[in-house]
Amino acid sequence: MIDPFSQYPRRIKAKTEAPDLRYVRLSDYFAIHGVLPADFHARVVGELGDENIFICRAEPSLPPPPLTSAVATPVYALEPDGAPAVPTGLVFVRFAEHIPAKERCDALADAGYVIHQILSYAPHAAWVKVASGDISAALAALPALESLPDVENVEPQMLTAAARRG
Repeated sequence: MIDPFSQYPRRIKAKTEAPDLRYVRLSDYFAIHGVLPADFHARVVGELGDENIFICRAEPSLPPPPLTSAVATPVYALEPDGAPAVPTGLVFVRFAEHIPAKERCDALADAGYVIHQILSYAPHAAWVKVASGDISAALAALPALESLPDVENVEPQMLTAAARRG
């Protein structure tokens, strides 16, 4: 079978601070970011409504649909039995407390990233993304971020459905 998400890592560290905590790519799910094609409504098993992301059940013989107004990505889960989690392409980076993130723009660019947002309450931390916006590129380049001087933590943003209280 052809892997429709071969450009995505199969396993990803959840965060630098806990290197044994990993996300694993799930073969029986995929996510659609954006407009959901009408013929895929029956495959939806979860929705991240505020983000307009739909988690769909995959069919082993069918790849995700070709999309014009949306993007398909794999779905991950924390090992061993975590809830389905969808990558957004944003990555949280925290430098040593005395290193403002804005002073590391060149180093971030060398790793392939740009600053998306610096946290006002923690100027040594920022959300970053790859310049192209490509989610697979953001995940593949995580080791480059971790290897930057003064980086203390790197965490890809992975969204999960909110738990409902009964």
